[in-house]
Amino acid sequence: MSHAWMPFYIGDYLADTGHLTTLEHGAYLMLIMHYWQKGCLPADEKLIARVARLTPEQWAESRDILAMLFGDGWTHKRIDAELAKAAEIVGKRKTAAETGHQRRRSSANAVHVQSTSTDTGASTFHQVPSSEAIASDAVASKADPRDELWTEGLASLIAMTGMPDRKARGVLGKWCRDARDDCSLVLAKIRAAKAERIGEAVAWITRAIKPLDDPPKPFIKPNGVTAALGRMKERERNERQNAIGDEDAQRVPADNGQLRLVAGYISAAARGPV
Repeated sequence: MSHAWMPFYIGDYLADTGHLTTLEHGAYLMLIMHYWQKGCLPADEKLIARVARLTPEQWAESRDILAMLFGDGWTHKRIDAELAKAAEIVGKRKTAAETGHQRRRSSANAVHVQSTSTDTGASTFHQVPSSEAIASDAVASKADPRDELWTEGLASLIAMTGMPDRKARGVLGKWCRDARDDCSLVLAKIRAAKAERIGEAVAWITRAIKPLDDPPKPFIKPNGVTAALGRMKERERNERQNAIGDEDAQRVPADNGQLRLVAGYISAAARGPV
């Protein structure tokens, strides 16, 4: 079996080959790459020398040094172990792929269950989805709205507007902020714009996703001075209304004596009880 990739552990390699010359490094790398692809080295050492790209003179000089990195018969225990591991991984992936293919085929076919009507005795057939289809539907029903927005929604926005991916992501982010992170709402508006073929999709969706109104400001209980002033003004208004009538009371200002009375009351309230 030929493998397109080979694991290469740099630390282990340098620890084992620190005594090699540059020429011998190149030769050793050629040998282990050939070993990885073919599963072994040739039985004839002349062919091994050719695999290592060494001349007969270079091979005679470096042969024993290189042989120290291999076992008997030019075997390599580390590469054999890695080949076995790679074969196991390939086998598991192949099995998983075949299992997945079988599941997809079985989920595409419905299971027909024959039942008999208790009233007429006639035979009827009910189409019951397979267990794989039920599991698939359950997973689909639990889809994360955020994931759907940033996949389906993003693709739909780009398709409707033709805007670049980066700009589309920025628009989606703004809509999410305006909707207070309600991804379902944003996705629903994108789907609606797509279904209705809205011309100005961005403007339409922006209007549809209006920022929610700010929450009402909390009620602040008035302090003693403010409450006293309010009661004083209300009492003053009632007295003037009793004296001259409602309409005229709105136009009559308080005199200086009243103002001094209010100011004194506020000052006393600010000092607190004696």
